[in-house]
Amino acid sequence: MFTVSAQSHTMKRKRDYLEIISEKTGEVLADHPWKFITGSVIVSILLTIGLVRIRLETDIRESFSPHDSDTASSKTSNNCRETASYLEFYNLTRFPQRTFMHFSATDGGDMLREECLNEVERSVAST
Repeated sequence: MFTVSAQSHTMKRKRDYLEIISEKTGEVLADHPWKFITGSVIVSILLTIGLVRIRLETDIRESFSPHDSDTASSKTSNNCRETASYLEFYNLTRFPQRTFMHFSATDGGDMLREECLNEVERSVAST
């Protein structure tokens, strides 16, 4: 004889609730699609308004210094003391710029092959 445990009965009830919620959500979405599309667009616009004033920091060391710290308070030509020391130590006049290069195999294969890596080394060395 087969008996249903209380745990499996509870799981079945939870599944039934989820099916009901999913079904009702689908019905509401189908009945009012333009309200949900308009609402989604409005929320997206509101969330992106703050991106207008975004400021990206190029000096990673300045990103990790609190704005009220000693290094941040003594700025000279937009560089903190750490940056000035770094530039002086390496005899630089300005902070080095980052460069990103994207390489892909011409035959569409794996870039980790030895001949591809050798070609990357040659091209980077020549720049």
